Amino acid sequence: MSNFSKWSCPQCNTLIKPKYLSSKAWVIGFLSVTLPGYYAIFVLKKALLPTLGVAFSFGLITYLISLIYFYKTTRFEEV
Repeated sequence: MSNFSKWSCPQCNTLIKPKYLSSKAWVIGFLSVTLPGYYAIFVLKKALLPTLGVAFSFGLITYLISLIYFYKTTRFEEV
């Protein structure tokens, strides 16, 4: 979802879009995967497969938390 996303209501054909989305979500999402992966591979000296598992796990948790955050905070407007 971005500030340029638009959806059409299937019942009333009204076009809606998010009022405003912060760009902080992209940074948090990127760092939630990159930092744990970097830490696992370079600091803990883990192999590639466990590192991918760690990075994927942190990314999935962050994604689920962001879904709840966006559901609670995103407001829409008609276009």
